[in-house]
Amino acid sequence: MGTRSKRDAVIRSLVILCSFLCCVGATASFYVVLVRVPALANTKLDILFGTLQGVAVGLLFAIAALLTNFMHMYWRANQPSTLPLVND
Repeated sequence: MGTRSKRDAVIRSLVILCSFLCCVGATASFYVVLVRVPALANTKLDILFGTLQGVAVGLLFAIAALLTNFMHMYWRANQPSTLPLVND
């Protein structure tokens, strides 16, 4: 019984850590799109491609965070109940 609660706590903390890191990565990629790409680009085509790449990376971080949270919710919903059954 004790190992299950420890495992749940570890998994929950890993999900929170992963979500935080994905949030940091998405924020950093949007900073790059808004600040660094216009400063370093020479042509409008460079701005376009840099913006598209930066937004794609930011969206990948956001999708990774959402999938991590979704899989955690799915895992918690499919765990067997620790409560006794009615006829037991």
